[in-house]
Amino acid sequence: MWRYEDQKVALFLRLSRRAEKSSDNRQIDEKRNARLGARNLSYGQSADDCGLVLSVLAGHDPSDHGSLPEELSAFHYHPDLATDNPLRIGRLTNIWDDAEPGLRQIVDDALKVMENAGAKISDVEIPEGPYESAAELTILMEATAAFHDLIHSGRCAQLDDPLGRINGYASEQFTASEYLHVQRVRTQLQRKIDAIFEQFDVLAAPGQSSGASPLKAAPDSGLDSPIRQLAPDGISSLCGLPALTVPCGFNKDKLPLGIQFVARALNDHQVIAAGRLFQSHSTWHKQRPPIQ
Repeated sequence: MWRYEDQKVALFLRLSRRAEKSSDNRQIDEKRNARLGARNLSYGQSADDCGLVLSVLAGHDPSDHGSLPEELSAFHYHPDLATDNPLRIGRLTNIWDDAEPGLRQIVDDALKVMENAGAKISDVEIPEGPYESAAELTILMEATAAFHDLIHSGRCAQLDDPLGRINGYASEQFTASEYLHVQRVRTQLQRKIDAIFEQFDVLAAPGQSSGASPLKAAPDSGLDSPIRQLAPDGISSLCGLPALTVPCGFNKDKLPLGIQFVARALNDHQVIAAGRLFQSHSTWHKQRPPIQ
């Protein structure tokens, strides 16, 4: 197993950590849309909404050398494009060891709804690997390059986030050799994940290990949190996979919980089809937590 023992890496990773506590409908596919350097992150009331938004956002960006050509990056969504074949769903069993009580049962109940609607559900494990570390290292290094002018202008001191004020300077200590090493690891991990999709159309798991955070809650710096190497959002970000999270229930505090679907790179239609199948047989996307 690949290990990165350098203490500065562990420090910088912890400086960078942010808890993403969203259980809204969420569509991510970094390979399709690099317009203006933006990561593709769209929200909607339903899976269909996310498909329509992605149809507008996706496409080639001539100013980004990493953007896919138009014939690969374009995305045209229509619900009728879904196939009649039963959706093959792999339930991830080795993630979120610290999931809050009741979360797994709620996600299992959601998958049972989909199974009753014709989907085929089987258990599967994510191959071990430093997905989260490689993802965060890549983001840190690339963000430092993208925001070079901001960092060297001294204007980072004006940022509201205390960690954001120093992250750029710390991340500049990484070398080109370290970046290339991380990208080699990234390629190996992408191959491991891609092999799973020979058996499944989508993978399914809780969107996060707990419910959404209230707006009044202080931001979680993640400084004291362990690095979850198999977190689904880190895997999809690192490997360029489309992912969709839809609401599937509430926790004991009446905060939303989500089930996330992840598909093979460029197979956005599959995650939308999975979300659409669940939402066509449930009403969680129409329910709202109480406002306090």
